Amino acid sequence: MRYSLALALTLVPGFFAAPLSAGTMDEGATAIHFWNFATCVVERDKWLVEKALAAPKNSELRRNLTSKLAKKNGSCVPRGFDLKLSAQIMRNAVAGAYVASEFGDRTELDFSAKPDLYPASKLAEQQSDKRRLDFGLHMFAECVIRRGFPQVVALLGSKPFSPEETASFDRLQPTMSACLPVSQGTRLKFTRLDLRARLGKVAYELATGTDAEDDAGSPNA
Repeated sequence: MRYSLALALTLVPGFFAAPLSAGTMDEGATAIHFWNFATCVVERDKWLVEKALAAPKNSELRRNLTSKLAKKNGSCVPRGFDLKLSAQIMRNAVAGAYVASEFGDRTELDFSAKPDLYPASKLAEQQSDKRRLDFGLHMFAECVIRRGFPQVVALLGSKPFSPEETASFDRLQPTMSACLPVSQGTRLKFTRLDLRARLGKVAYELATGTDAEDDAGSPNA
């Protein structure tokens, strides 16, 4: 089963449409286990979560803390299930769970005074198609969060493929549509896992005042 956001885009230089994929994993089972793992880790080890999320990108400290977080909380993965998490996927999943846990009752947050984390002016500076796509999708996520933070928090707190998640996506659909200028002939598709991970990451950055980080070229960030 796949939840797709398929909208026409007005192309800006270097921003093209391409599918994001969770790989060859069964998306339903994987998304649920990612969410369960991330939620469990935040509940059990919030102090270590905060340290790992705040560690500098590509640093030895982040790698060590991320590894420690995974090993220390191995029991958050169901027995017999081989949950293979890259450092970046794990960090994005945990960031989303942290936002849902810490900001669920603070949905009145106003980001209007904060400068854009992913300004359109920097899109053309990206040096490859992959980086331009990644940066453009971060721009999209930031737009959705700024316009609909309460709905994003509700989505991040909902179990993947649940009725609550479907309702959250339905509530976010007008906002997502508004964040993609409409034109003809171009479609952009997200899996649920892709979209939740990106929204969780950027929501964490906005809500905590953390520096922006793109993902392209940094599998072990």
